[in-house]
Amino acid sequence: MVPATPLATISEGPSSSHSPTLSDTPMPLPSSIVTPITPPTLLPTPSHLTMAVVTKTTVPDGQIRLEEAPVARASPRAETSKPQSLFADLPNEVTVEQLSDGSYVCRPAGAGPFPAVLYNHGGLGTIVGGDLPGTCRSLAEAGYLAHSKKRQETRQLTGHLEEVLDGLKQLRSHPDADASRVGVMGFSRGGLLTLQAAIAQPENIHAVVLMAPAHGKSAMERTLRQVSPIDDPVRVFVSENDQTQANHVQISHDVEDALSAAGKDVDLTIYPPYGDDGHKLFFLVQEPYWSDLIDFFDEVLG
Repeated sequence: MVPATPLATISEGPSSSHSPTLSDTPMPLPSSIVTPITPPTLLPTPSHLTMAVVTKTTVPDGQIRLEEAPVARASPRAETSKPQSLFADLPNEVTVEQLSDGSYVCRPAGAGPFPAVLYNHGGLGTIVGGDLPGTCRSLAEAGYLAHSKKRQETRQLTGHLEEVLDGLKQLRSHPDADASRVGVMGFSRGGLLTLQAAIAQPENIHAVVLMAPAHGKSAMERTLRQVSPIDDPVRVFVSENDQTQANHVQISHDVEDALSAAGKDVDLTIYPPYGDDGHKLFFLVQEPYWSDLIDFFDEVLG
């Protein structure tokens, strides 16, 4: 691995030439929508098989009579009944835990360890961009141990990368996490931070998704000059009309160009226009991007 150069943080300087400055009054987020998933119906497994033992009896008239005596024998499933007691206390559905700092940890049903994904939200100040509980739950429903990390509510990004790396550490140390299969995803400013995390700790991250990454004023430009340590596949998602608060389409192209020039595994997907502001596509867990995201994680981490 190539040691990472200290990463850029937000300054109060001007925005890059292609990216207008973020508005000081971001649009309020819509309420999150979580779609319940009905667990599949499991058919009961027989606890035993019945075998018939045939005995031969000779009666006085010299004829032979065959008689059957049923004998209960344990089936292979019953012979290995101990795991059933070991797993009796495991949840049979997704569990969602809200932490004291507003973060979420969501665990899939059944026995781990599970591949794990860290979600980094967007927003500015007290406005949180993205759906922390909805993303966490949806990842768990797809089979991933998920951590939606809530960061401090400050307009500047000073200290935010450290919080992201702390969330990554918490996720990897979870008793149900498979630390050899960890993905990180981020939206808007969370996308910028996700890219910086992939540079800072490439050995601990195995798949990266950036959704409409933000410029962070000039932080993205400086970050893209430091991408050499990245050794994980990167996917970039953006909507065609995501140009209201900043030109996130151009920023996404810049990310793709920089990673491609450095010989990295990167792919950019531009989705059709979404409503009156393409940035809102990633406020919720929804199509068309969600199935692409899960397919990518399944391919790399599954």
